Amino acid sequence: MFWKASKSHSTPAKVGLSNGQLKACGSKPNCVSSSADKNSKFYIAPFAADNIEAAWDNLNIMLPDMGFKMALNQDKYIHATAQTSLLKFVDDIEFHLDTANGLIHFRSQSRVGYSDMGANRKRIESIKNRLAQL
Repeated sequence: MFWKASKSHSTPAKVGLSNGQLKACGSKPNCVSSSADKNSKFYIAPFAADNIEAAWDNLNIMLPDMGFKMALNQDKYIHATAQTSLLKFVDDIEFHLDTANGLIHFRSQSRVGYSDMGANRKRIESIKNRLAQL
């Protein structure tokens, strides 16, 4: 277990944008993405708002307050990380601002292991709920 936890601290290759979208999840059930096919087990709905740029600004403020570490923050893309409390596994959380459609897209994936027991889906739902309250 310690080896897996230490392995999770290396930066993954599957983060970032590809053709203007967040990268695909892969085959392990430890990932959710709003860019996934709507009929797949990986799909989670993006966040929509009338003033999506204000929501994006709020996201930038609230992520550090929620304990996320900002790894990369560009104009319309954020890569943050979260660490599990018990074993200190690192998960990657990504956000992409789609101003044309008034959406914020999400992707959250565990770096190691097979199943996340729904942790990534719960994390994104929590972020969406908090954004909706602002």
